[in-house]
Amino acid sequence: MSEKISEELVYTPTVNNHSTIIYRNIAPQGQSSLTLGSALSGPVEFIVNPSCWNPSKSKLNFQINLDASGTTYVNNWINGNTACAIGRIVVYDTATNNLLMDCSNFEKYAQLVIPSATHVDDFLTKAKYSNGGFTTSAGSTPYPVEDLTRASQTATDPNNNSAGVNMSTYNRFTGKQEYYSTVSTANPTFLDVSLPFSALKFSFLSVDRVLYAPSNLLIQVYFNSLDQFCFRSAEATDPNNSAPVSVAGGTMRNISLSLANESNLQIISQIIQKTMSEGVSLPLPYPTCIRQSISNSASHSYQIQLTKAYGNRILFIASSPFTPNQGGTTVASAYISRNNYHPRGDLTLYNTFLNGIAIFYPQGFDCSKGEDYRIANKEYLKNSVIQTSGEYIAGNWVHFDNWTGTKSLTELDPLLVDGLDVGAQNSVFQVQATLSASSSASWINVIVGQKQMTLSANGIMVQ
Repeated sequence: MSEKISEELVYTPTVNNHSTIIYRNIAPQGQSSLTLGSALSGPVEFIVNPSCWNPSKSKLNFQINLDASGTTYVNNWINGNTACAIGRIVVYDTATNNLLMDCSNFEKYAQLVIPSATHVDDFLTKAKYSNGGFTTSAGSTPYPVEDLTRASQTATDPNNNSAGVNMSTYNRFTGKQEYYSTVSTANPTFLDVSLPFSALKFSFLSVDRVLYAPSNLLIQVYFNSLDQFCFRSAEATDPNNSAPVSVAGGTMRNISLSLANESNLQIISQIIQKTMSEGVSLPLPYPTCIRQSISNSASHSYQIQLTKAYGNRILFIASSPFTPNQGGTTVASAYISRNNYHPRGDLTLYNTFLNGIAIFYPQGFDCSKGEDYRIANKEYLKNSVIQTSGEYIAGNWVHFDNWTGTKSLTELDPLLVDGLDVGAQNSVFQVQATLSASSSASWINVIVGQKQMTLSANGIMVQ
């Protein structure tokens, strides 16, 4: 039996030795601006020289600059989750070529995982500016936003009920802003972003540890196509009133990396000595985002082989159907597909299976009874940015299969060995869904696995 001693009976002083961060700006290799188009642009490459640094406290900085539009579609709209401006991130050790991260379809990962795993306390301290964008670069620079932003409240529309801009109809006090919209017409748009790597949940870049790699690490950032994170509309308040069209053009400007280096010399010496002599081994969270395309049908079904390619263990899988990214002639399809907006839509009944056995609820989740929220996912979203069933159903629908226990994703520690062991044998994950009408969908699955990372004198090895 263990004994717990109350504080007033503890007389031994404790010496604290804590990490102290100092930021160092790193310019990308080559140019710091990039022209955006209809496909991925990049990569923009950053070389991280051997040093003690904390990935989670580092930041990626850039300025979104969208071209002025014509006389009809005069308002630019930008996804309120600014991580969607990124299409892919790759991190690897240049000495061993071992991948620490390679996440494609990054905007879908950002939409499904970041709001669901960001604690509401962290969210409430995010940088915020109520403007939807600036018409000059100089005006935007003093007001950078982060990955997520709280919804704006206005005197004329306190509930923000006229648009899908804020979703605060469903949580008017702390709802997240879904889109930034320009405040003046027929002008270019500028929006500064300082994206904290701590926001990139369950990835190497979100690891909150001071690490030392004896060789260079290369971080490659591919910026997204314009249609994946922004659009133009004839409406300044509600894009539903007018079918969106593509933005005329845009650039990413002032791209840089703020690296969070350790400045405590005693800690630096200890970390380097430990790494070079005996090595440091840590679990490595590793997200993979894949698509499953379903053609026009009222019954959607697909399966995924869970192998060690995703990790030795699987922490969780996040799944959601999206409208295929082909634009569309109707307001709804263009609105959804171009902004990674994922409402429940025509989904009526669905279930997930592992090796042919229902994972959580044998009856299947009946959306007409709200079982997709109250039974399937409410516990996983507790204390997250998605706090109400309205926000979940109307703007942030996602289903989780979690093998780390029935607890909030905000409490999940990816550096604890946990999850579904797929090292011994493969497992088959399956989704079956019934829709009220035949439709096509791109089902997105973010598979968050756990690998093993070892830092030593020979470089970084990932297994």
